[in-house]
Amino acid sequence: MFSTIICRNESESIRIIVEYILYKLSITLPTVSKNLVGIDSRLEVLNGYIGEEVGEAIIIGICGMGGIGKTTVARVLYDRFRLQFEGSCFLANVREVFVEKDGQRRLQEQLLSEILMERVTICDSSRGIEMIKRRLQRKNILVVLDDVDDHKRLESLAEESKWFGPGSRIIITSRDKQVLTRNGVARIYEAEKLNDDDALVLFRQKAFKNDQPVEDFLDLSKQVVGYANGLLLALEVIVSFLHGRSILEWESAINRLNDIPDREIIDVLRISFDGLHELEKKIFLDIACFLKGFKIDRITRILDGSGFHAGIGIPVLIEKSLINVSRDQVWMHNLLQIMGKEIVRCESPEETGRRSRLWTYEDVRLALMDNTGKEKIEAIFMDMPGIKEAQWNMKAFSKMSRLRLLKIDNVQLFEGPKDLSNKLRFLEWHSYPSKSLPAGLQVDELVELHMANGSLEQLWYGCKSAVNLKVINLSNSLNLSKTPDLTERIAVNPTDQRLPSLSGLFSLEVLDLCACNLKEGALPEDIGCLSLLKSLDLSRNNFVSLPMSINKLSGLETLVLEDCRMLESLPEVPSQVQTLNLSGCIRLKEIPNPIRLSSSKRSVFICIDCRELYEHKGQDSLGLTMLERYLQVFS
Repeated sequence: MFSTIICRNESESIRIIVEYILYKLSITLPTVSKNLVGIDSRLEVLNGYIGEEVGEAIIIGICGMGGIGKTTVARVLYDRFRLQFEGSCFLANVREVFVEKDGQRRLQEQLLSEILMERVTICDSSRGIEMIKRRLQRKNILVVLDDVDDHKRLESLAEESKWFGPGSRIIITSRDKQVLTRNGVARIYEAEKLNDDDALVLFRQKAFKNDQPVEDFLDLSKQVVGYANGLLLALEVIVSFLHGRSILEWESAINRLNDIPDREIIDVLRISFDGLHELEKKIFLDIACFLKGFKIDRITRILDGSGFHAGIGIPVLIEKSLINVSRDQVWMHNLLQIMGKEIVRCESPEETGRRSRLWTYEDVRLALMDNTGKEKIEAIFMDMPGIKEAQWNMKAFSKMSRLRLLKIDNVQLFEGPKDLSNKLRFLEWHSYPSKSLPAGLQVDELVELHMANGSLEQLWYGCKSAVNLKVINLSNSLNLSKTPDLTERIAVNPTDQRLPSLSGLFSLEVLDLCACNLKEGALPEDIGCLSLLKSLDLSRNNFVSLPMSINKLSGLETLVLEDCRMLESLPEVPSQVQTLNLSGCIRLKEIPNPIRLSSSKRSVFICIDCRELYEHKGQDSLGLTMLERYLQVFS
């Protein structure tokens, strides 16, 4: 190296020597605090990847939501291991630098200069790629590429592990798991949030410069830790603001956080949101505002009905660490949910009627009072913790032409809306106050309909097409005299309490008619045409028997007939039924052979308090039959 320096002028030589010395000195200087709480447990997997004894270079990925501590983990890992390699480089903020003028070329220059410990000049990025391959393919190096948001960024920096010498380790941090998998990264660590205990210790260290806060601040500290929910960025931002302030200032600041989130935190989290496709943004906002905690299949069904293509949108949100799925339910970090709601609030901070989504009682009340902007509203989800009496301007609903999701629960009203949007995909209204839905409502786009505990006598007048309807819940509709007419082939007598034809519901998957006062003969024979039906709940009704066509429900998995106290006999049920509940059917005498009820090992057969059945078959005999059934299933 020094033979090269001799050929240059004296000032250039001195500058290069100084840069070299400063670089060597920087190796001995720590770049992150040594007192990082909980860091060792988070590094355990990554330490194994670094120490893996393989002859080739390895690319390691660290992914997770913004602010969770990916950069911190990568920096600690880098500091601990860089002296074990011939050269090293930490490229910070790749996402930001790459889009700057000459950013791609400057990142290549930094990579080569720090590893080779000499100033490297690159004319263009294509030449840079060739230079990286040529000069680093025999070197054992450690490189961190921090905050990579697009797999194309890697094409000019580290597209393949074979660009680097044997034993090299290339660490990539990203919010988007797809960035890693598309480049064939097999070793991926998903960054974990801090647990509450570690978060509280860390917060105490930074807020009070020791582990033990003044007693008066302890409960407030726990509130902050709960709000941050393990997100390292949030803890750091909040603690920097609260440090040195009085207890009254702490209380005021925490109360403000609950109403208006910190802008610095939101700006970091929003980076992932801003990079989404428009439909993916809509899916994210629906989940943040309403659908968090719903089952993934249900969210997909509802949002596909809105034309959002959730089948691909939801996986993208998972890859970008914006949502996660646990036990088939969709969840997200509470600060991401707060960010989503803040995005909606900022659509119109002053006029709630000009926002796309509403979920608080006060916002809905104000929107219904306002005479402008209601055409912006796409969704209303009112889920009150207790019953609240309200006097709303129901005519306002007629102006919500874009309304696609509507849920009203625990709001006591004295009349229903005069009109509803024909774009509704999801309608759930507990204790609906009117005798029927608006006459002009078109239901051909409706996917789910939940009208439990209401005053309905019938859903609507006349015949309507509901070809996309997958779920109907009319449970506890005690005044229901007839269910919807869904085919023009049958004329319905208004005094007839038999259900009209169900043949138009060929997309239906869930039908709940629990406690609807259905009598003998009320269920039509063509119920057997519902080939996609998975769940049928007819509990607490008054029929004596069921149509024989029940056996034709080829997709049925759950049949509930609990407390059907007039039911005397049960026809053969489909063989694939996994759950059959006959509890409380006190007059039931005849059931199919239990051995044939299901061949599934997961099947559940419940017949508690079936007095006539016990007397007719004998309780001991019935028990032996069921035992025989299970022995056959598991043999």
